[in-house]
Amino acid sequence: RIVATNAAGRTASAEASVTFAPPRILSFEAVPAEVVAGDPVTLTWTTHLATAVDLDLIHLAEIVETASPYVDIRPLGATPLAMQKACGMSPTSSTTAEDDGCATLDFPEGFTFPFAGVEHASIVVQANGFLGFGTETPTPYNNQNLPSSLSAANILPFWDDLVGTPNSFHYLHGVDAEGQYLIIQWAEMVPYPNHGVISFQAVLRDDGSVEFRYGAMDPPPTGNSSCYPTTDCVGDANGASATIGIRAPGTNVRPYVQYSYAEDSLIAGQVIEFVPIAP
Repeated sequence: RIVATNAAGRTASAEASVTFAPPRILSFEAVPAEVVAGDPVTLTWTTHLATAVDLDLIHLAEIVETASPYVDIRPLGATPLAMQKACGMSPTSSTTAEDDGCATLDFPEGFTFPFAGVEHASIVVQANGFLGFGTETPTPYNNQNLPSSLSAANILPFWDDLVGTPNSFHYLHGVDAEGQYLIIQWAEMVPYPNHGVISFQAVLRDDGSVEFRYGAMDPPPTGNSSCYPTTDCVGDANGASATIGIRAPGTNVRPYVQYSYAEDSLIAGQVIEFVPIAP
């Protein structure tokens, strides 16, 4: 804007505008598209009208395998966790709370769990083998390949269509050499409709790491022919129809680390640990 003033104090002005076109990202590619932990990946991109480029890397975790075993926490003073039917299927459904329900677990005083850059003081425990930080559960029994569109599915020790009992769900807070921990346990869970029995735990630590611990995995009764998605459901208690991994809260494009999907990938006594990656 320009303003002109004469000796008499009279002024006149005029204005003009110039528009700067925004920068554009023309292409962005990662090779390979799927990366095994520890392997390199090459990122390439092209831009238009950009003078600088920053990579916004969202870090989640890497997988390591440890030797800490599954130990049933019920004889150790664990607290029962009552599932609520309204969290899962419709309250008028014939299913039980231990089939498709959930429960909000407020963490014990002094314990918080950092996950995906947020300190959490509570978590939602789903009967169908996963934990989340939201209550969005339109199809909690319908496990999906990650990244999932179900944004409340965040910590997945054994996400599958599972059926438990009122005595299946417990938690235990404690301290060991690594710091505070919170063990959440699903015991004697049956992959629907009768595909064996599995017990497992998710161990949350105050440093943000997560451990999945697996107990006994019993095959289904002889002659059970109702198996899906495969024709042989012997491996369903070993993860053959489950999703196992972790996923940051948010939309289905958030970062995730998947251990397996619909794979016979587990053995009794196995432990999988997800260790946070520092930014």
